[in-house]
Amino acid sequence: MIAVTGGHAPTRSPESACLGMGNTPARGVTTLTARSKRKRVITTVQRQAANIRERKRMFSLNEAFDELRKKVPTFAYEKRLSRIETLRLAIVYISFMTDLLKEN
Repeated sequence: MIAVTGGHAPTRSPESACLGMGNTPARGVTTLTARSKRKRVITTVQRQAANIRERKRMFSLNEAFDELRKKVPTFAYEKRLSRIETLRLAIVYISFMTDLLKEN
């Protein structure tokens, strides 16, 4: 919304400023044409580096879950707990221990 005030240059209303209307596009907004022109090309080296980082991240996450499985009490004959089972059992165990501490 543009308002003309007494012979001066048009000014933008607060509503148009908030909505990003006016002469310039709102900050952080990319138009469809600009987005199609800036297509990102990922090289093989970049992809390999990303794969290595992801492998390290997953290795670290798996180690953390293994440590958590060791801390949470389970029956010895059970199969290895999945991640979600480990997290749910840890929540129950922490709640149990918290209640036990509150009683004492």
